[in-house]
Amino acid sequence: MTPRLFSLYRSRLDQAKTMNLQTLANTPFSVGTAMFLARVSPPAVGHWLADHIAAILASRTRSGLVQTIRQNQQGIFAGRLSPAELDQAVAAVLRHDLRSIYDYYHLANQPQKLLTRVTFTPAALAGMQRTQQNLPTVFACAHLGNFDLMGRALALSHYPFLVLSYPNPNQGYKMQNWLRSRFGLEVSPMNLESLRLGKQRLKSGGSVLTGLDRPLANQGLQKYQPRFFGKPANLPVAYIRLAMDTGTPVIVIACTIQPDGSYRLHASAPIQMNSSGDLHADIIHNAEAVLGFAEGLVRQYHDQWLMFYPVWEGDEE
Repeated sequence: MTPRLFSLYRSRLDQAKTMNLQTLANTPFSVGTAMFLARVSPPAVGHWLADHIAAILASRTRSGLVQTIRQNQQGIFAGRLSPAELDQAVAAVLRHDLRSIYDYYHLANQPQKLLTRVTFTPAALAGMQRTQQNLPTVFACAHLGNFDLMGRALALSHYPFLVLSYPNPNQGYKMQNWLRSRFGLEVSPMNLESLRLGKQRLKSGGSVLTGLDRPLANQGLQKYQPRFFGKPANLPVAYIRLAMDTGTPVIVIACTIQPDGSYRLHASAPIQMNSSGDLHADIIHNAEAVLGFAEGLVRQYHDQWLMFYPVWEGDEE
């Protein structure tokens, strides 16, 4: 890493005082820079740089980024965190996120080394084995730990599924999806066509994976707002409808960072979809059953919840 490269990256950060971290991270410049730095920097240097940038971002307490993280952290704990605890949570979230970005790009082209850093809980191993047994499954992933690195590990372990990614991706997201495809994942942004493909995949014994906690656009205007941590949240439910339409169970998965720097995949047991005949009520009921399991993991690993968009409308600290 050269002083010139560090200066260039720092200047981009200075331009992003009020930018959302995901907006910054998902520009082609940032993705390319992160990939280059991760390739040429050893872990001690890469983690030092990640921690330094995280500290800079966390210090900007009035930025939209920091305020959103504080809001989401308070949502987990029903507003009970003190200002000092929120400061610590923000710093930890940013540190985990930037270290995860480094680890992903550093290890993605080192398959054997990457796989030594990943372990599965028994439930996660049983869930993933369903993909090799032609047992259709919808995997709903929480944004914890290092989900991209875990996706690479799952592809290397020959667990096949269709990834339905965030709809209408910008150029940075398109680049990330291209990388995911290059690293062995089948990725399609969510739209009517990809949902039809997902339905066909499930009906033929395949599996689908998508996110469960990334808020939708048009906050407060969505038809379905399942409760997450006790409050209505603007979270996706398309995967619930997909599971209901195909009679497929949903398994919640999440990747967490362990104290030794390794990564662990957690999973729920298969969650069967309820069908009472009241479509709206069933979608809400089923979504809340899925989100209920995710709540436990997010609460336990709250400082690894890498969610930089407001999940609840109008929350205050």
